[in-house]
Amino acid sequence: PWLPRPFRRRWPLRPAWRPVLRPTLCGLLLAALLLAPCPALAQQDPGRVIAFADSLLEKKVREALGKMDGDITLADVRSLEKLEIPGPGGDAPPEDLIRDLSPLADFTHLQVLVAHGNAISDISPLASCQGLEALELRDNRIEDVSPLARFGNLTMLLLEGNPVSDWSVLADIYPGLGEKDFDPAQPGQGMVIAFGEHRLEKKVREALGKWEGDITL
Repeated sequence: PWLPRPFRRRWPLRPAWRPVLRPTLCGLLLAALLLAPCPALAQQDPGRVIAFADSLLEKKVREALGKMDGDITLADVRSLEKLEIPGPGGDAPPEDLIRDLSPLADFTHLQVLVAHGNAISDISPLASCQGLEALELRDNRIEDVSPLARFGNLTMLLLEGNPVSDWSVLADIYPGLGEKDFDPAQPGQGMVIAFGEHRLEKKVREALGKWEGDITL
């Protein structure tokens, strides 16, 4: 039926709770975001405990800190500027050689690291130690040295005795090194030798007793 305009009902009616609901939901979402744990902040917590997979490395770090008991925390390791963890090298028993440097990713205040004569193969954890000025890693098992390619503060880098596959990645930092034992132009270990003359290759294979496969350095 026809009704005058002032008496017409508008449909649907807007629920009375709708104006209140939106700000309430926004507030809840904001609170959830503020209260949610932030992984980045957790990583920077000075009380965060540093886990060691290598018991020998943990022992050496405890000696350097003078802390033989209790948890080693982020605050502890960031107080270290120098760490000397040399190994016996040679044919020493595996338990006498450090292999895993993973915890050193948190040692961001290190300026000097001495770790020659161990069984270290992966140095990627050192990528966060950009303050390093002296690094001694002779006689390990390092093939990939690219994590050191941007260490612009280094003045000493010793890597002799490692099966490095490509030295050229260190060309940019080489001019700033006052003490070093390598040349970025030197061939890497495992590089394949190309022979332009078949007879020479045959003679070399005879001398090596290797008739098939690549001939490498």
